[in-house]
Amino acid sequence: MILSDTVGFITDLPTELVAAFRATLEEVAQADLLVHVRDIAHAESDNQRRDVELVLDRVLSEHESRPPLIEAWNKIDALDEDGAAFVRARAAASGLDGTAQGICVSALTGEGVKDLFALIDSELALDARPVDLVIGPDQGAARAWLFRKGAVRHEETDEQGFTHLKVRLTADDAARFVAQWPQILSEVPFVPLREVPEPVHFLEA
Repeated sequence: MILSDTVGFITDLPTELVAAFRATLEEVAQADLLVHVRDIAHAESDNQRRDVELVLDRVLSEHESRPPLIEAWNKIDALDEDGAAFVRARAAASGLDGTAQGICVSALTGEGVKDLFALIDSELALDARPVDLVIGPDQGAARAWLFRKGAVRHEETDEQGFTHLKVRLTADDAARFVAQWPQILSEVPFVPLREVPEPVHFLEA
């Protein structure tokens, strides 16, 4: 596994700097997983996340798909008891409806680090296998599910409106997918995985 730490993000990045910034982050588009390390104790933490998302949208706008992203909510130890409880509740509710999963951590005390590593292992899913799928125009929910899982590696739409996807699915996720949309995946065998995993990139704001 290769880990790469990106440059920091800049609030309200000027348009003329986007091209230069894109060059430093180009490899991010090829990653299997992005980890956004947030200062959750900062008063502007949510605005900082917005800045990161806006820059990523601009940098990755020319790519057909983008890697899944999880958030490490660092400095949980710097909050008071009530603030920490509120943030932990937010983290527990994150990851729904396509939002990024958040894990409360403290680089100082070590709190949550094991949970973060477990989430990274789960998201990387090194036992995932490449699968080619064809999804009909009326099966948008299946497509959305695959994108929420970060499984899509390539997407094309033909003249008839059918979406051709190259995805990576673990056996567990494939079983969940089959249970919900058996007509799509039931006859598609797994192909032996011979690929080397792409880097995990840590994003700081």
